[in-house]
Amino acid sequence: MVDFRYVFPVSIKAFEQGVIALESDSELRPLLRTMVSDIYTEYKTLVKRIKAIEAMLAAHVERDTNAKILHSIPGVGMLNASAYAASIGNGQAFKNAKELGVWLGLTPKQYASGDKSKMSGITKRGNSYLRKQLIHGARAIIARSHHKTDALSQWINQLREKKHFNCVVVATAHRLARLMWVLLTKQTLYSPQPMQNTQKDA
Repeated sequence: MVDFRYVFPVSIKAFEQGVIALESDSELRPLLRTMVSDIYTEYKTLVKRIKAIEAMLAAHVERDTNAKILHSIPGVGMLNASAYAASIGNGQAFKNAKELGVWLGLTPKQYASGDKSKMSGITKRGNSYLRKQLIHGARAIIARSHHKTDALSQWINQLREKKHFNCVVVATAHRLARLMWVLLTKQTLYSPQPMQNTQKDA
């Protein structure tokens, strides 16, 4: 079996340019050029379908008040916004923000024996898909937090100085979940809050 390997730079544009170049490469055997052409046609079909689905999601999020509120939160993209809006509505099923975090399985397990209590990893209860998506969203905003000065970003930056990265990710996801509940119950869009200055005037 002969292995034909072509390496393109990492980017969608570079991939497309590379495939187009292969299609028109006269030194490539006709059979391989046909295969490349078929692959590229399939790729373009998938891209078209993805764009159509994204357009449908964007229209849905714009129409749905709850999804629109969720989409305004950092780290909550259209997919997360639509999925959470479909699952929790306006948050009416939860008495408070903490209950939503517990439902998602983002709160630590607690073991008690006598007068001693020990906390361990998160429970991972509830909907694993929703929890996983929020974790991904948390990773995204953590990656950008060091460039920002709003209260949420600064909270993340301070936490990163003290905790392991994975702990920061889960804590951020938990905070996003609580923020979801607060904004849904108030029916208001997210607005970045400035970092409070705790220093007293001399």
